[in-house]
Amino acid sequence: MQEAVYAAHRELFLNGRSQAVRLPADLRFEGREVFIRQDETTGDVILSRRPESWDNFFKLRREASVPMNSWPTARMKRRRSVSCSDWADRDDPFLLGTNIASCIIKGNSPAVDRRLVKVAMADLAISTVTEGELRFGAARLPQATRLHNMIEDFLLRVAILPWDSDAAQQCGQLRASLEREGQSMGTSMS
Repeated sequence: MQEAVYAAHRELFLNGRSQAVRLPADLRFEGREVFIRQDETTGDVILSRRPESWDNFFKLRREASVPMNSWPTARMKRRRSVSCSDWADRDDPFLLGTNIASCIIKGNSPAVDRRLVKVAMADLAISTVTEGELRFGAARLPQATRLHNMIEDFLLRVAILPWDSDAAQQCGQLRASLEREGQSMGTSMS
């Protein structure tokens, strides 16, 4: 286990209804957001910056060697949505659905990896629906710790956008508009 490089005691305080802590100046993050996760073993809360590249994710994925058949995809195969090869060839916005996120995590498409590294990480996002589907797939395999680690590492690299009623209304309007133009965004809502 890695030793902490810096340790300090800070008091917690309330900011509205949220709990907060002031970071020492030498530990402050650049930018306006941090990623928060909790260590499942210790319960420790971990703050981190957004990774700047996919290099460590690709390394983790190579080392994990998760067999492709260990990822539950039966539900995804039943619905029509964007395939890995379709996404690698497109130039549309970068809201990734479950199939593409799974493809990235599994690493079964070099074309997707090539496209992925060309996109600014700040421009990649998934919806909370996709996050839930990824976590559901992982929860079905509780013993697959490498897969869980890969999913968590993937989630550090993408923005996770809320999927609320307003998003659903906009999605419905967008799908109808695209359909009138003879285009499709698939049937997947994530």
